[in-house]
Amino acid sequence: MNTLLKNKKVMIVCVCSIVFLFFLLISRWAPVAGDDWGYAVGGRYTSNPFLKAFEFYQGWSGRFFSELWGFLVAPHKHLWNLLNAAIFTSIFYFLVKHTKTKHLWLISFLCFALMLSVPNGLRMQTYTWIMGTTYVIPLCLFLYYLFFVRHYFFHSFKKWDFILACVFNFMIPLFMENAAAMLAGGNLLLCIYSYYRERRIKKELLIITVISIVGVLLVRFSPGAILRMSRDHATFNSLSLWEKIQINHLPFIRFTFTNNLWLMRALAIIVILFACTKREHKVFEKVLLIGSSVFVLLQTYSWELYELTKMNIFYVLNDLEMIHSLSMNTMIYLLFTVVLFYVSFFYIKSEEKKWFLVFLLFLAGGANLVMLISPIFDVRSSIYTVYMFLLFALCCIEEFNFPS
Repeated sequence: MNTLLKNKKVMIVCVCSIVFLFFLLISRWAPVAGDDWGYAVGGRYTSNPFLKAFEFYQGWSGRFFSELWGFLVAPHKHLWNLLNAAIFTSIFYFLVKHTKTKHLWLISFLCFALMLSVPNGLRMQTYTWIMGTTYVIPLCLFLYYLFFVRHYFFHSFKKWDFILACVFNFMIPLFMENAAAMLAGGNLLLCIYSYYRERRIKKELLIITVISIVGVLLVRFSPGAILRMSRDHATFNSLSLWEKIQINHLPFIRFTFTNNLWLMRALAIIVILFACTKREHKVFEKVLLIGSSVFVLLQTYSWELYELTKMNIFYVLNDLEMIHSLSMNTMIYLLFTVVLFYVSFFYIKSEEKKWFLVFLLFLAGGANLVMLISPIFDVRSSIYTVYMFLLFALCCIEEFNFPS
């Protein structure tokens, strides 16, 4: 047993070293671009980056820690190369560690492959952009926070874990708005779950939830955020809630589902594997699971199928700007989302894992749903949704028995 654990640790160190070197290489190749220049100049010519970040909090944005990152790190590209590689290696490690994997090589390969399969826009705006790292840091912290959540409900919660969880719940919201919403919304779901399990809400969880809500209020109602919203997005703010949702409906479907081709394919294949290998089920159930997954696979391969067959239906499926395309894709992925919840509830035996997977699905959807009321819904905002789906997929893979 000790030899096995030692070998597993050596394997993890080797794999993480490869991931670190890979991200170090692409970070080194990445050019300084866009906002990087402004923050590099601002950071180089300020004597107090913390004061500068507070000035931006007052007049530009509520993302205090994101601004601070810019002024501290953007002037030092070589430092960012190392930090960026370390952050993504940590994300990789947390993803693999969450699976409690018995298939280390398979999970590691799939995790790294899916991390690299993200759309080019998301990669360019988060993986290889100094200021895009401000979207990645809260993701890394949140994945670490999920360990506390799992241990808190099903094992134990140490004093230092609680202190660190409080720090993360304060920091994450002040990095990014939709990360703040995902965190606070997730904590509220945990409060509901706590009451469901024990007919009370644990004191520690209540404190953490309050801290995260305070963070949301600090980032959303900062003087800089209010000023910028009224100045730059007055037209969008004048719209009704329904009109805002209509505008962001297309980017929501695109950035949540259709943009993430390989991730959706992986999820569809996982559902098909569940339908074919797990438990006895009725014909209708199997048709629902396999049918919805086939629809997703057809959609993700719609361009290739159109070039092969020249059938207009595949062109419509591929191009969300086409008439009826958005409606068709909405129905396909709404059904597929229901199926993912269904699989989580009825195909996972472990009570802990079942609720963790359901939680991940709520987080994945919530992180992008909140963007429906945002005046700026760009691909980089979807990184939290993508990685919650990615973690969901990896945890599901653990349910199958593969050759060692």
